[in-house]
Amino acid sequence: MFVKKSSIIALALATTAVFSASFASADNTNRVKHRTSIKLEVGQSIIIHGFRGECGALPTKAIQKEVQAYLDKELTTGRAVFGKPGVRKSGSCNGLTPVLEVIFIAEKPGRETAVIFGDKLRIRVK
Repeated sequence: MFVKKSSIIALALATTAVFSASFASADNTNRVKHRTSIKLEVGQSIIIHGFRGECGALPTKAIQKEVQAYLDKELTTGRAVFGKPGVRKSGSCNGLTPVLEVIFIAEKPGRETAVIFGDKLRIRVK
């Protein structure tokens, strides 16, 4: 059986597009670390965690809204926003999985301990 060269190229491009689309949702060069303690001044911000969806997928917009509402109630010295896609190591996913950065923005002085996705975070804002 002979296949035209143009057919092989088209198949290769289509296959590449399919595989690229599935990996485009996460940036493997952006390794997001979980922090247990942060010290900031008002106005500063820092990445504190990575928020994942189902293993191997970024969280859906609906889940992001629910989590944002939870974070808004949980934090008193500042607020959290979602940043850019990345990856983090997940024990329940058995390795690296796509996440969105969770960025804490310090807004008022104080100390607090918050639970972010089951992990304790100590916050001090000057």
